[in-house]
Amino acid sequence: MNTSTERIITAIKDLGQNLGVISTVGADGKPESAVVYFSCDENLDLYFTTRNSSRKYKNLSTNPAIAFVIYEDKQKKTIQIEGTAETITDTHDQGAMFSELVSLATKNNPTPPIDQLGESEIMFIRITVTWARIGNFEITRTGELFEEVTI
Repeated sequence: MNTSTERIITAIKDLGQNLGVISTVGADGKPESAVVYFSCDENLDLYFTTRNSSRKYKNLSTNPAIAFVIYEDKQKKTIQIEGTAETITDTHDQGAMFSELVSLATKNNPTPPIDQLGESEIMFIRITVTWARIGNFEITRTGELFEEVTI
């Protein structure tokens, strides 16, 4: 693993955030965004779940380009990511990630949407990161406002 990848993984963990905003492009060419629970593995692959009837899933089925943003207000830091998304049909190897996502979605919700869906409707998505940038908006920060990281 290269140091840039390690830097982004560390930054994601340091934010302590499991909610992010994904942006996809609809068939009409317009951007669409949604908040999702996510997890990140040691290779910097990001994972989230969605319904196969959702706009984000339909968009990604025709155009796998995706943008992803994580923001943490107390630290005043953001991580911007671009990549490609793919549906994972064999969750055996990523079982821990899938379990973590289900746990996050059900943690503070008595009846979260994921519990209300049939198993065949839940799609497990992996984002392969192709570009990332860390933004530091702390008042007391030193150095550059943005740190662009080459993957």
